[in-house]
Amino acid sequence: MGTPRKALEERDVHEPRLLHEIALRPHLAQLATSDTVCDAMCSLFLDHPAALAFRRGDLYGELVTRLMTVTAPKDPADRTEATPGPLAQRLLYPAVAHRMLWQDTSALARQEVLDVIAKTLPSLPQTQPCNPEQALTVLLTHGRLLQQDTDADTVAFAHVGLRTYLGVEAIISHGDPTPLTVNAHRDDWTDAVQLTAAGGDERLSTRLLTELVRRADAEPEHRPHLVALAASCLDQLRCRVDPGLVQAVRSRATARY
Repeated sequence: MGTPRKALEERDVHEPRLLHEIALRPHLAQLATSDTVCDAMCSLFLDHPAALAFRRGDLYGELVTRLMTVTAPKDPADRTEATPGPLAQRLLYPAVAHRMLWQDTSALARQEVLDVIAKTLPSLPQTQPCNPEQALTVLLTHGRLLQQDTDADTVAFAHVGLRTYLGVEAIISHGDPTPLTVNAHRDDWTDAVQLTAAGGDERLSTRLLTELVRRADAEPEHRPHLVALAASCLDQLRCRVDPGLVQAVRSRATARY
């Protein structure tokens, strides 16, 4: 039957604007490499054209919400009684992403995902008890955040950026930035470090910045990158940290190496 005229007209109007936004913001271009996330971005842009200018953490949160959204089965017989509710599902994703960050991987063996779910379920709010297999089935079928590779028997997020965002949520909750500080010298960990600085409290931000400064002083080969990263984190902070620590970062950022 083809695409309705109204939809084509809307696409003609919004597509150039969307492409312009992506061209201006490198992190949007990185997200657009996944068809699933690109669809969610387009949907978000059509509903809220200013959304793509959100802070990265807020944008990721909006995309996660859209990729979690599913339509309830029309036939009550198709509903699974023993499943984690939406809130429990929303808390399971960070647990899985957190394990991936600690292991520095974008995918986990299916059995390991089940182990993470089994350890997390007892602490989650849910109206009906369920087992890890049932919970994983819900995560894989009631949304588009996770994808399963049946040949490799692994589970991954639809985009590594979403894994990073959700893993950072767990890091902020646990208050331990160790995976970040260990890998902070690598370019592919920059987003995770900055997202943590943007969302962490004073204690976590202090630990993060202190360790970045310590590593910068101890590792000349990584010093320029670590100092620049620490300085960028200062601009992301939503909390106060010790002025002495701020000065330590600023002084190193203006020094010549």
